[in-house]
Order: sequence, then structure tokens, then C-alpha cells
Amino acid sequence: MASPFLLGRYQQSDLVKMDILLNGKPVDAMATIVHNQKAQRVGRELVEKLKKFIERYLSTSFVGHVNCAAQT
Repeated sequence: MASPFLLGRYQQSDLVKMDILLNGKPVDAMATIVHNQKAQRVGRELVEKLKKFIERYLSTSFVGHVNCAAQT
């Protein structure tokens, strides 16, 4: 059975490793390899998603903290 993928045909491309920094420190789990021309767009999109997630997390934990403090 023939494979739908062409094996052994590699093509050179301009790839870069994109590191995401949190508090100035790289997070290895978030590092990705992207095409150089798409790196800025992909990086901005990833950081926007991360920013929304962190804001949501902080607001949720802050509300939880206030609720716990109000109960005591």
C-alpha cells in the first residue's frame, strides 16, 4: 500500500525557535518552532491568549481570596 506522504523529500526553510518569556525568564514548555515570516504574528496571538488566561486566573483567585476573607 502506497503511503500518502512523500518520504525523503526535505525542503530547506527559514525556521526560528520562538521562546515565550514570563517575568523575563524563558518557559521551555511554551517554546515553539515557527517560520520566520510568521513568528511575529504567531507570537502576538499566543501572548494575547496567555494574557487573557492570566487575567482570568488572577481575577478568579482574587475573588476567591475575597470570599474566603469575608467568611472569617
